[in-house]
Amino acid sequence: MVHVNVDSTGGIGATSLTGTAVTPEAVSLATDAIAAETGQHYTGKRPSHSADQSFWGVGIPSMFGSLSMHVPGTETFGPATMRNALGWWWHTPHDLIDKIDESFLMRDTRVFVHVLWRLLTEPTLLLQPLAAIESLLRELRDLAPRLPETVPAAMVTGAAEALLAQSLPSGQTADRSLVGA
Repeated sequence: MVHVNVDSTGGIGATSLTGTAVTPEAVSLATDAIAAETGQHYTGKRPSHSADQSFWGVGIPSMFGSLSMHVPGTETFGPATMRNALGWWWHTPHDLIDKIDESFLMRDTRVFVHVLWRLLTEPTLLLQPLAAIESLLRELRDLAPRLPETVPAAMVTGAAEALLAQSLPSGQTADRSLVGA
């Protein structure tokens, strides 16, 4: 159904839950859970090849490569050259229990419990598969002008448009900005 990744939770100074990686199908659920449990507004980002995205390649949506993050420029973030926002100690010998803030750990846990509870108890699946196709189409449109002429961008974009059109419920039309633009 969905891979919910739990990693590096409750870090001291990890005040932001707005930019965690979530696949398009699960953005609505992540947005709801983060707002309900923290009051923060999820702005999100596409997942990268990190945070154990083992199942994404076979089509299983994923949530929360890491949930709470440090804000760049803060003491706990570390030097500007840090490759992530999980604290200067992340995956070092200093990555010990003294780097956990109990209240942040509880906050992060509430978000995970919210998501898992809804996934397990709602009568319908809370994922939005059309969001993945729409996201793909936006990415293709953004890439197309930068691709060499040997890449059939129009053909690939057309195939994504056709997939979107075929995936819509009967009588529903796609957003005009996505199809035939």
